[in-house]
Amino acid sequence: MKMSKLALLCAIAGALFAGSALATDGVRQPSSVQRTAFEYYAQDEASPSPSDAAPAPTPAMDDAAMAPAAGGGSASCSSCGGDSGSCGCDNGCGGSCFYDCCLGEPWKLFDNPCHKCNHITIAGWVDQGFTWNPDDPSDRFNGPVTFNDRDSEYQLNQVYLYAEKATDTEGCGWDLGGRIDLLYGTDYRFTLAQGLDAHADDFTPKWNSDDRNFYGLAMPQLYGEVAYNNLKVKLGHFYTILGYEVVPSTGNFFYSHAYTMQYGEPFTHTGALATWAPNKCISIMGGITRGWDNWEDPFAEGEAFLGGVTFTSPDGNRSLAFALTTGEEPVFGGPTIAARNRYAQSIVYNHKLNDCWRYVIQSDYGHQDDAIFIQGNRRQDAEWYGLNSYLIRSISDCYSWGIRSEVFRDDDGVRVAPVGDFRGSNTASAGGFAGNFFEIAVGVNYKPNANWLIRPELRYDWYDGPDNALGNQPYDNGSDDDQFLAAFDVITTF
Repeated sequence: MKMSKLALLCAIAGALFAGSALATDGVRQPSSVQRTAFEYYAQDEASPSPSDAAPAPTPAMDDAAMAPAAGGGSASCSSCGGDSGSCGCDNGCGGSCFYDCCLGEPWKLFDNPCHKCNHITIAGWVDQGFTWNPDDPSDRFNGPVTFNDRDSEYQLNQVYLYAEKATDTEGCGWDLGGRIDLLYGTDYRFTLAQGLDAHADDFTPKWNSDDRNFYGLAMPQLYGEVAYNNLKVKLGHFYTILGYEVVPSTGNFFYSHAYTMQYGEPFTHTGALATWAPNKCISIMGGITRGWDNWEDPFAEGEAFLGGVTFTSPDGNRSLAFALTTGEEPVFGGPTIAARNRYAQSIVYNHKLNDCWRYVIQSDYGHQDDAIFIQGNRRQDAEWYGLNSYLIRSISDCYSWGIRSEVFRDDDGVRVAPVGDFRGSNTASAGGFAGNFFEIAVGVNYKPNANWLIRPELRYDWYDGPDNALGNQPYDNGSDDDQFLAAFDVITTF
């Protein structure tokens, strides 16, 4: 199935009121690809992944889930929100609902009154899905589309369990807390941290016996937290504050992920992060970490800065979040592995237009010094940047639909490469694409009850740029510059 690229661009501009002015000339062919969290994962084409069954999460359309991750995504001037457990058409859409629905009360596996009294939560979900690619790629990879990266194959993406003791000083005094998250499933490959659940020297899985297995276990968060009045300090391993989309399935409207999330931002950090909320409308964060997806890093010396600020309107309907990280990160290619400064930032604007409509727009920018090895010992800087938009329409407590559009430019081919290109090698791949990536996704969220969420999605991707150093295009096992995907997943919370 092919679509007119001009028609899609017009649809993006008309439907989402967003445009972009990303340059399309001066593309340079890369000499190496910077490592991402999944670079050294590989799967033999002859051996299919397992197909264990399971069920799946939480309303991705709840205000808490739709809050931007940048700047913490948790600051709000208003605690108002819809009652997802109420019956009838009471979502404030002025009688525009197609029908009444009753979600009922959510079932909880760990429902101990003592836990609630002590601000302790033990919960989780199971996320499983399926993606169909009409191109039927011979390697069964959906090009650089990650998380739901396998064509015509059942994926148990996440069996997710977390335990949290939230800090709450009520504005005065001290409190202690912490959190641990465990993720089992095919998504573990994208959330590995160097030195924790992946080996520090070559980034191969550490806890899982076979580094070519699709399924494994990761620990994306493990931290303690100290709170005093309006100040909280997190110590340990935790998710990044950059960007809008997140790793946990329950925090996203769409099953698939944007290029900005997968290739433009880190997933996790290890270090210390302080959050200060001087009032209900401002949240300021700052801290020191070990960089991108690191528990330890044998290649780079020194620490990285992580910080951000979120401004929220008094009514809680609008927020603007800015976050950045900067510090030394390894660059590959050439005779040696070098460590150079990498800077990345994200800006997220989230606007609840009314009880029915929400609009989100995000921009990302990243730069790494001396990222590209040219010849001899000469290196060249690299940069990447993107713009993605979301328009979400709530029909009732049970139904909502949304559209996402995105343009992401990997200016030098150091970020985006198909998962299938990484054949388990511990040397830098030449599979990066120096060009523009476009995608548009349309999806529906359906909640038959308070514990189940079903997310069907249609997605079209296309690439504007040269072949990579291997002579390939991004899609259909290197033979095409665009692809269409039809996917759905089911999330069950407990």
